[in-house]
Amino acid sequence: MDLGCHGIAFCWWFLGKPKVKSVYSHMATQVHGDRTQGEDEAITIIEFENGATGMVESSWNRPGGMDDCIEVFGDKGQTYADVLMGNALPTYSEVGFGYAVEKAATTKGWTYPVFEEHWNYGFPQEMRHFARCVRGKETPIADGETGRVVQKCSTPHTPRRDRAARLRCRSGRKECGSRSISGRIRNMRAIALLLLAAGCASQEPNTDWRVAGGDPGNTRFSPLDQINVTNVAQLQVAWVYHTGDLPPDGHGEIQATPIVVDGVLYATTPKVAVIALRADAGTLLWRFDAFPNRPTQPHVNRGVVYWADEGGHDRRIFFVVDRRLYALDARTGEPMRSLGIQGGLISVRGSVRTSAARISSRRHQAWHTRTS
Repeated sequence: MDLGCHGIAFCWWFLGKPKVKSVYSHMATQVHGDRTQGEDEAITIIEFENGATGMVESSWNRPGGMDDCIEVFGDKGQTYADVLMGNALPTYSEVGFGYAVEKAATTKGWTYPVFEEHWNYGFPQEMRHFARCVRGKETPIADGETGRVVQKCSTPHTPRRDRAARLRCRSGRKECGSRSISGRIRNMRAIALLLLAAGCASQEPNTDWRVAGGDPGNTRFSPLDQINVTNVAQLQVAWVYHTGDLPPDGHGEIQATPIVVDGVLYATTPKVAVIALRADAGTLLWRFDAFPNRPTQPHVNRGVVYWADEGGHDRRIFFVVDRRLYALDARTGEPMRSLGIQGGLISVRGSVRTSAARISSRRHQAWHTRTS
């Protein structure tokens, strides 16, 4: 999903959002087998009903930093776009320097620092478009349909009678042949109806933000209406909290949506520590750092998950760092000693089923959603 989602969405959008006819994908773990059981290389071919074909090549293996290229071929011409490196400053250094570009492991030798990096990524333009859409001045370029098409393309569909083929797709070369996706529409409609029913089950306004997507259906919707198009331009900063995790090179990021439960905001920092703040004042309640002595360096993390029992007596914050699943007491930030044999953590390096069996013999309701 993470490897191919951006390229799939671009092809579909660039070609005018045509219907997808078939998808073929070859996935493999070429380089990082010691760090992940997932794929680090993927090639996807999408056939559209209008006769166009899109090919998406995605990789976590290219050294030297981010690379984003687009090639368009038509019957009357062709064009190429080097989105990042085409706007870079080729630089050679024998000793290295602070920062070149995202995912560049070193700055020694030849590197390609991207000036105005966030502008080239499109973040300012994206946020401006979002704000203008909220204020009713622009129509959204993308909507939920984009995500639905990407999920249809990136989620394999295998009939029940072909269990062996599905297992083959999950192991070895992970090569899945061309398939039709039209048969999945019925199942997706059923899922959509279930999510709609789940969203309508509670009639009381929810003032919390307990999961990254706002609710178990991942709708990212809040019924709160105190802030609206008439007063959004009058907002002022209420508080700012500095994590203190900015690396020496001055480059840090948090790619996660904080959650708010009972007036407490839970979030991760660039160092992948977990913090709890008073949501109304930004006051630190507690902080948990799994690696307090590790040098400060930027990491990417998808945030935390909240869980509580029916009576609200057992409240936990779950998060993953360095292939370890931690469970923290939501009130104190202390590891839950009852979770794993190593004191509040489970190693997910090995079998998840074996580790999960240690958590509890009881069955708890849980939610899992995409956050990116």
